[in-house]
Amino acid sequence: MSHAEPGLPHADVVGRIRDAAARADERLRDPSLTERIPGKSLAVVGYGVLLLAVLLELVPGSHGDRYLSFGWKSSKLGHVWDFAFLALAGAALAGRVLPQAKRLAHPALQTAVAVLALAQAYLLLDPSLIPLLVLVAALILTYDAVHTGLAAQARDTARTRLEAIPNATTAGLGACLVALAISKLPGKPLSTLGGVLVIGSSVTSLAWTLVLVAAGAAAIAADRGILKTPYDAWITGGATLLFAAWAWVLFNLSLVPLLWLAGAVVAIHSEYAKAKERTGGELTLRRLTQGPRLFVLAGVPLCLVALSFTWSKTQTSGMFMGGNEQWYSSYAQGYVTSYNYTKYYMPGINFSGTGLTQGPDGFSFSPLIVAALLALLVFALWVTTKPIPTWAYVVPGALVALVAVWTVAHMFDDVLGPWLFLPGLALCGLAAFTVGMPAVRRLTAPAA
Repeated sequence: MSHAEPGLPHADVVGRIRDAAARADERLRDPSLTERIPGKSLAVVGYGVLLLAVLLELVPGSHGDRYLSFGWKSSKLGHVWDFAFLALAGAALAGRVLPQAKRLAHPALQTAVAVLALAQAYLLLDPSLIPLLVLVAALILTYDAVHTGLAAQARDTARTRLEAIPNATTAGLGACLVALAISKLPGKPLSTLGGVLVIGSSVTSLAWTLVLVAAGAAAIAADRGILKTPYDAWITGGATLLFAAWAWVLFNLSLVPLLWLAGAVVAIHSEYAKAKERTGGELTLRRLTQGPRLFVLAGVPLCLVALSFTWSKTQTSGMFMGGNEQWYSSYAQGYVTSYNYTKYYMPGINFSGTGLTQGPDGFSFSPLIVAALLALLVFALWVTTKPIPTWAYVVPGALVALVAVWTVAHMFDDVLGPWLFLPGLALCGLAAFTVGMPAVRRLTAPAA
C-alpha cells in the first residue's frame, strides 16, 4: 500500500484525525490538570476508577437494574479477579501516591494492572456500570503508560525476552498445540478458581482440531528443516496467522486461552523478525501509520472488538407438559383425578452468540474471519523487492468483499455486532480499493 499523497481524500482525513488526537493529547497533558491529581499522574485516576468498580462488586447482595447492576451476587469480574484487582491496583496506587511505598511503583506491577484492566475491559464489553468503569480505567492507564514510557519499557523488555527464546516459531506453535491438548484431556472437565483453571473442556470441534494439528505439525517441520520446500516461509507464516486468529477467538483469562495466546505471541514475533531480516529492516510496524495503511490500523481492531458483541439470537419454541389435577364432581359426589395435557407451559429458551461463535455445528467460520482481518494487516505491512503480480493487489479487496458478505448475512437478526463491525470493515475496504485499484489499472494498461 502506498503512502498518502497531498491532495488525496484519505490524506486529508488522516491529517484531521492526527490534528484532533494531538489537541486532545495536549489538553490531557496540561500541567494545570495533572498538578491537581495526587501523585501528579493520570494513572492515579485510573487506579481510583478501577478500585471503585471492584468495591462496587464487593457490596453484599445484588443491586440496581440491567445497566446499573452491582454487588457480590451480580459480579461481572468474578470474585477471583475482584480480589486480585483489589490487591494489585491498591498496591500500584500506593506506589504512586505514598513516598514510603515507592517500591510498589515498579514498572512490572504498573504494566500488569494496565494489561489486566485492558483484558477485562475487552471481555466485559457491555453498556452497564461495572464494564464501563473498567473500560474507563483501562483507557486512562493505557494512555498514561504510553506517555510515561512505561509501555515502551514493557515492549523492550518483552522483545528482549522473546528474542532469547530458541527456535521461537517452533516453541510458540508447540505451546499452542499443548494448550489444545490440555483442552482435549479425557474425563470430566476440571474447573477451579472461578474458571481461571480449566482442564479438559474442549475448545475446538473435531474438524478444527484436525486442521490445527496438521497446520502446526507442517509449520514446525518446515521451521526445523524437516520439511524443505520453496514455500517454508508461507507455511510457517500461514500456520502462525491461523493460530493467532484462534488465540483471539478463544481469549479469556483462563489457563488454555492464556497459554495459547502466549504461544501465538512468541510465534508472531519470530515470524515478524524473520520477515524483517529478509527485507533488510524495511519491514517495520511504523509503516501502519503511513497513508491509507492508517485506515487498516484503525479498521481491523474495530472489527475485532465488534466481534465480541451479539451477532445472533435464537429462541426455542415453548412446550406444554401434562400433570394430574383433582377436581370436585357433583356427579361422583367427591373429588376425582384426571390428567391435563396442558397443565404446565414451559417457555422457550433464548440463545445469543457473539461474532466469535458463528458458523455451523462442527466448523466455526469465525476463526477464518479473524484470520482474514489479520491478513489485511499483513498486506498493509508487506515489503518485497520482487515484482508484484497484478492479482496480489486484488487480494485485500477480495478479502474485504468476502468478509462483507459474511457480515451482511448477520444483519437481519436485530443484533448490534454487525452494525459495529461495518465501520471498521469500511475503513479496511477504503484502504484496499484506493490502493489496489489504481495499481491494477496501471499494471494492466496496454503498452504505449
